[in-house]
Amino acid sequence: MMTGEHFKPVQKGKLSAIIVKSVRDSVLSGKLGPGDKLPSEQEMSERFSVSRQTIREALRVLEMQGIIAIRNGIGGGAFVAKVSVDVAWQSMTNYLHQQSMTLRHLFETRKLLEPYFIRNAVSGMAAEDHAALASALEMQKDSLAKRDVPSLRKAEIQFHRLLALPSQNPLLILIFDFVESLLTDAKIKLNTSRDFSRRVIAQHELIYEAVCARDAESARKYILQDIEIVESCLQDLVRKSDCIEWH
Repeated sequence: MMTGEHFKPVQKGKLSAIIVKSVRDSVLSGKLGPGDKLPSEQEMSERFSVSRQTIREALRVLEMQGIIAIRNGIGGGAFVAKVSVDVAWQSMTNYLHQQSMTLRHLFETRKLLEPYFIRNAVSGMAAEDHAALASALEMQKDSLAKRDVPSLRKAEIQFHRLLALPSQNPLLILIFDFVESLLTDAKIKLNTSRDFSRRVIAQHELIYEAVCARDAESARKYILQDIEIVESCLQDLVRKSDCIEWH
């Protein structure tokens, strides 16, 4: 349990916001780690020189941000949470949905990220990774044959995510996951055709073969072609549809 030695009296400004920042800074700096228990409301009230109501307000905000978890009962209290991908994803979604984001932005991001990912995949994937990639490819084919669109979209994301993992860059992978999620939503809203899915699968086969052959130049060419195929199709559908706001 942390004793609160990192927390100092609040001087000015919106009190609860300053307390939120103080606790968050302690977590981000490593002074507080996942599982650490914050001082009691009374102790924090004395440490910050504010009312317990202000402390409760700050704790509610910290809980909503996923920084702490409130446990009730004996041994309960406020504990530093391990920030999950879902929390980070939701925060990113809330922000970016207010930024007039377009399909062009998503595909520009893919064109920057995926050539980097594919280079690492070619050099870093082992035989078992190739097997997982093959499995994701077969799942796409099977899902298309069964007209199982949710499974098809899941397998498409899995195929690209497997190519991203060898980079071992959690920030870039998080951004990639977010972009892929939005593109999946777009495919569902725009009701992409079976022919579109066949073209994507055919391109994925070329990517898979190039990665297994450790042919970096071909793998990069095929991944960019894959991105361009999807971009062209979705942009065409957007121009014909009023069911999606992206341009």
